[in-house]
Amino acid sequence: MSARFIASLFRHRPGPDVDVTAMTLQALYPYRNQTMVKAAAEKAFEWLSSVQKDDGGFSSWGTDNSESCVQVIVACCTWGIDPASDSR
Repeated sequence: MSARFIASLFRHRPGPDVDVTAMTLQALYPYRNQTMVKAAAEKAFEWLSSVQKDDGGFSSWGTDNSESCVQVIVACCTWGIDPASDSR
């Protein structure tokens, strides 16, 4: 069910949200060994990278805010990704 949930975030209109995506990644970490979860997480991290602002920040629902940055940092650290050095 968890992999279906994250997949639904990418189908949800008007589109995925930084905060929800990052929090979902945190929640899915215990299931990281499931193939579908691993694939969905990779897709989610790639999407987060694609929406990162030039100044390194993030916005949620059109508003730049530190909470969105924190959620992404926590998600990265949870998954063992160094947010300061990851090439994405």
